[in-house]
Amino acid sequence: MDFAREGRITLPWWYLAEGHLDHGYARTTYGVQGATLERALYFASDSSSFEEGYVALTRGRGGARIHLVDGTLAVDEASGHRGHDPGTTGLDTVAAAMQRRRSPELAHETDGGIGGVGTFEGWNLRKLADEARRLDAMLDGIPADPAAAIDAASRRREGLQARRRACEQWPAGRRGVLRRPGPAVRQQREQAGELAAIDAELTDVDTRLTELTGRRALRKSHLVEHAATLQGRGLLRRAQRSRELEVRTAAIAHPDPALVAMLGPAPSDQIGRQAWRDAAEAVALHLDLWGYRQPSVADRDHAVAVLGAMPTEAAAQSSYEQAADAIAHAGAQTAEHQVCPEPILC
Repeated sequence: MDFAREGRITLPWWYLAEGHLDHGYARTTYGVQGATLERALYFASDSSSFEEGYVALTRGRGGARIHLVDGTLAVDEASGHRGHDPGTTGLDTVAAAMQRRRSPELAHETDGGIGGVGTFEGWNLRKLADEARRLDAMLDGIPADPAAAIDAASRRREGLQARRRACEQWPAGRRGVLRRPGPAVRQQREQAGELAAIDAELTDVDTRLTELTGRRALRKSHLVEHAATLQGRGLLRRAQRSRELEVRTAAIAHPDPALVAMLGPAPSDQIGRQAWRDAAEAVALHLDLWGYRQPSVADRDHAVAVLGAMPTEAAAQSSYEQAADAIAHAGAQTAEHQVCPEPILC
């Protein structure tokens, strides 16, 4: 089976021949967060939750369906394969599970730093991005974390020490493998050469570890020196996420007038409405990050009427193109699903 993202999945023929494989495949709710699918098919159980159910049931543009298992499936004792754990899972049980929230605590109760996000209240995405670049420049001199390199070097040192101990046990054999009997002098020479090579490599690894340990100490001192800046950068990330959510929400509640003039109000069908919402959010995010640009031509059939002329900055061009594509898609969906009371007038 070939998948677009996961690649090719191959199973042995005998596994299929014995009837262990059933049709269909699934992804977890964590794996589809942020994805938009044509239809959502959700397998709910008594271990579901409100958050999981919300994600699953809001992925489909054309609709969503919940699948339940009510009853007990027989288990093939010979193979042990089964579709799910035996037991009764009814609608009432699943409904009660989906009312249960994973975390009973609010975010500000578990993260004391969230309150500091208020420092950036009223800032748009552009101002937040400028401040992020300023803080990143201040933190640019902090050395990278050498923890992974230290761990790799330590493992290499342990392996070399194990080789050295094995080598010292000659003539039992190099690295634990029995050797053919030979002249004692030749064995001693081989042993001495092997030990010398290992010791030389150990010296290099020890030098590397000393260097990495020094870099770790330097990094710690930089982190202490820039503790306030690091805390501010963390609060800024939260503020950026908060502002993005605010912009997306406002884009639906109070859409851009130019976008409404071009596309009309949100369609009633689910697919068209979702495309319209995507366009409204993309336009609002682009304008909040890069600012409104006066259109160079008065063309209501083109994204320039909403976004203005193409910007010159490379990053702004990417944002502009995404918003323009969303507008074009919403326009196509609106035209495709538009229903006219009199076909002759269409």
